[in-house]
Amino acid sequence: EHLVTGKKLNNASDNPANIAIVTRMHARASGMRVAIRNNEDAISMLRTAEAALQTVTNILQRMRDLAVQSANGTNSNKNRDVLNKEFQSLAEQIGYIGETTEFNDLSVFDGQNRSITLDDISHTINIAKHIPPSPTQHDIKISTEQEARAAIHKIEEALQNVSLHRADLGAMIK
Repeated sequence: EHLVTGKKLNNASDNPANIAIVTRMHARASGMRVAIRNNEDAISMLRTAEAALQTVTNILQRMRDLAVQSANGTNSNKNRDVLNKEFQSLAEQIGYIGETTEFNDLSVFDGQNRSITLDDISHTINIAKHIPPSPTQHDIKISTEQEARAAIHKIEEALQNVSLHRADLGAMIK
């Protein structure tokens, strides 16, 4: 039978001592393959979160540009209203990203800690804290020069926070 299958151990009676060792080795190898898949899934989820934060960064940068433009004393109220409409739309997009970013049908920024099991060790990661609150939660406007100047400061804080969170995610991915 060894010639047909190419295996030295086909039955427990072939070598009872070695069959236990081989069975344990197969179980460990199978567990390692699953752990590798779990690790790859965790990295993919972190990359999804990081990509969402890159988009948030781009939006915040555009919002800052609009606020700087609105803070310019040469703008009319009508011009500032147009700038503010785009600004508010962008702020809503940040909230939308926080609410809708998903990985494997799970909301990435829902406040839940995710437990990742690698072999027999369980690790917990929390990426929920990494999405900044939408500027609309602070009722930021750029309809006046003063509002625009205040918005610039708040947006710069948000950009700094997002950058720190992206760095945290990058460290977890490595």
